[in-house]
Amino acid sequence: PGALRPFLHVLDAAYVLAVHATADNILPGLWNLSQCNIEKGQLAKIGERLRPGWQAILALNKGHDQRNYSVENGLAHIILGFNPVYAIEDGMVAVFNLIRTL
Repeated sequence: PGALRPFLHVLDAAYVLAVHATADNILPGLWNLSQCNIEKGQLAKIGERLRPGWQAILALNKGHDQRNYSVENGLAHIILGFNPVYAIEDGMVAVFNLIRTL
């Protein structure tokens, strides 16, 4: 099984930065933010579902990173009010659309 990775839409990240950079009380610290934690293979399957005929190629090598990078948003939700709006599919559709324009 593949290792989990956190994914977050750039617009969700930008929103958190903008809101808290302009707040009266800046909260110190580092915050885990993600929309979901999924395996890279699952990400590839989502891409294939969104764009029929598209095929992801996953590179497997002996030295690949086996660590899990799964993160929990609970503290960011409670203290910052963080609730991601955009799904991973939204970000993938945006990337596919951008690639088509290049």
